[in-house]
Amino acid sequence: MRNLIVFSLCACLAVSAYAGQTDLMDLTYPEPSQYVLPNNPTGISAAQAASIRVATNGTQLQYVGVFLDGDGVDQIYVKVQQQNSSGTFHTCGFYRGEGAGGWPGMTGGAAFFTLPGAFSEGDMLVEHDGAGNVKLTLSNLVPSQPDQIHERGGWIPRNGDQIGIHGYTGVAAMDDFSIETDSLCDDFNRPDGALGPDWRLAAGGDTGVVRGGRAYVGSGNVRARYTFVGECGGPACNYNVKKSKAKDCDVCPPKGGEYGSGVACEVVKDCAKKLKETIPCPDGGNGTCKLKGKRSSCG
Repeated sequence: MRNLIVFSLCACLAVSAYAGQTDLMDLTYPEPSQYVLPNNPTGISAAQAASIRVATNGTQLQYVGVFLDGDGVDQIYVKVQQQNSSGTFHTCGFYRGEGAGGWPGMTGGAAFFTLPGAFSEGDMLVEHDGAGNVKLTLSNLVPSQPDQIHERGGWIPRNGDQIGIHGYTGVAAMDDFSIETDSLCDDFNRPDGALGPDWRLAAGGDTGVVRGGRAYVGSGNVRARYTFVGECGGPACNYNVKKSKAKDCDVCPPKGGEYGSGVACEVVKDCAKKLKETIPCPDGGNGTCKLKGKRSSCG
């Protein structure tokens, strides 16, 4: 029989009390649930990483995020949130369950905290190394500011194969969902309507929709989570690199080489004529590569 650790949650308490006391309160409140140990808690599972472009919409309470290592019982649940009517994401949560607060034994800081720099739009990359360490990288932020890296440890790997997106209120937008080992998975560039057959409702209300080429999940005070069940990859925009500048990276795409942007296309005219992008170090370092390039192909 699985071991159960039951958390008694109270909306009047900050959810980040699971991993270090803080005065910051999550206004969406935690979603109470029992913590269930994985069937085979070996401490090791497959490494996973997924990314999404996120954007606030208006000033009401809202969040969006990515989940990893889902096994149908629990999952890593990372989010960025607006709750101060500023028009920006200014808080972050490293949670489990359906936003059920931090996981037992979390290390590295509070489960819910204020970001050092608020932003209205940016790229959100969530990584799990397979050994319980979870990293969030926020990059290409609006307004322009340095990348942010936040890390928490102590997750007991579940060896889950479910990866996807989640949201609250259906207000904040998501775009260009990618599973890093498989490249771009969904750019949401299709007529308005349901998320479609590549997505399966995992929890919450069936509220996921595409509007204006972006995804929205949740409705009112309802949170929802969707697992990606489609295939990734397909034709993408490629560029000839004209300039490549490394900042704390040992290796960057070389000048004169070809860079695959991961942006989906059907014909080359779908691609922007020029590339101007800052990317993480390809070799996994903590720096960046600044690239400029010219459209070359769709393939």
